[in-house]
Amino acid sequence: MAVLLAVVAGQGYQPVDVTPEIDPVYTESDPDTLLVCPDGTTPRMTEDELRRQLEAWLGDLVDQDVSGATEVTLLERPAELRYPRRPLAGYKAGHVVVMMLIENDGTVPGVLVNCSSDPLYEASAVEFVSGYRFSPATLHGKPIRSNGRQPIDFGLPSR
Repeated sequence: MAVLLAVVAGQGYQPVDVTPEIDPVYTESDPDTLLVCPDGTTPRMTEDELRRQLEAWLGDLVDQDVSGATEVTLLERPAELRYPRRPLAGYKAGHVVVMMLIENDGTVPGVLVNCSSDPLYEASAVEFVSGYRFSPATLHGKPIRSNGRQPIDFGLPSR
């Protein structure tokens, strides 16, 4: 895991762990495997909801043979992941897994939460991943839309 510095309300920059890889899943035909959430997290959608979202994002690619397609390459991401403010209760570690639509121009116009240990972290994770920029996947030499899955771990801020 890479360690980024996050802005923690009232405490300046603190380390937050972010997994740097994107798990490409645009070739995934079984939404069941996408609903497997890490221990301590809760799925935010059913298999049917996930299938509908993938079809809305990817259209014909969901059922198309995409063997031979290249994977996306992460070109840039925001420098800061904002650790959410937790009033009164203090800070605790958290984990969010997001699904994202990667357009054929490499932008990320759609992000949704797949799994989360606490809803408090979801908005920060979505905002962070929305700033990613990719070299898009290609099929037969042409850029295509694709889908990615990104786990994000929010570590405890140091005091």
